[in-house]
Amino acid sequence: MARFHHARRATATGGPMLQGSVLQGPVLQGPVPGRRGRARFVAPGRSPHRVRPSVARSRVVEVVTVLVGSVAALREVRREDLSVFHGVLGTDPAFHAQVMLEPWVPTTVAVAQARYDAGLAKEPDPRAPVQFTVQSATDTAGRCLGWGTLWGIDLHQRIAHLGVGRIPAGRGRGLGLDAVRLLCRYAFEVRDLHRVGLETFATNEPMRRTALAAGFTEEGVLRESGYSMGERVDEVLYGLLRSDWKAAQAG
Repeated sequence: MARFHHARRATATGGPMLQGSVLQGPVLQGPVPGRRGRARFVAPGRSPHRVRPSVARSRVVEVVTVLVGSVAALREVRREDLSVFHGVLGTDPAFHAQVMLEPWVPTTVAVAQARYDAGLAKEPDPRAPVQFTVQSATDTAGRCLGWGTLWGIDLHQRIAHLGVGRIPAGRGRGLGLDAVRLLCRYAFEVRDLHRVGLETFATNEPMRRTALAAGFTEEGVLRESGYSMGERVDEVLYGLLRSDWKAAQAG
């Protein structure tokens, strides 16, 4: 059962959930996991119940909310995560082509850090992409294993798209499916959206299986609409409606 987990840490260790992307654009595909049931708040080391995080008087603290699934958790992006993202997206053009909409360009961690720092000063925009870091559900240190993004948020139509990606250390552990499920829970329960879309290259069989396992319906194919390292590839479209998601949760 997915749940919200409140934790506290000093503000010096990082920033709040990033409203916008430090990954240079929305994500096409990738994975993270979750169990059925209604999300709830859980205090670290205590039984599930709603809690009101206390604020220490001796220092300023930041309340970190983590959406926890069966094997994966989604938390806010921290500044130290950027070097992990850069380790795969900034140094591997082939992997970048598989998971990002924008073309790969050589860059540095400092550029991502500057974008992150600038984002902290901006007022939150409810239409902006919401980016999470993926970690293990049992890792109290919060080691970064990937990312998940809800993007293309349309508040009038109440629709959005999602994408996930993992670093090598986060693959083969069931994190992908759980991450997608958690992002759907965030989209439908927290943001009250009506529909979530997921797009991936036809050559990405793991992500296609993940989409179906998460309850998405294959809705169509855009022929040769994608480009990856010198080849034109088909893009497969998936969609999940709030009503279908709720029915699956109840079942």
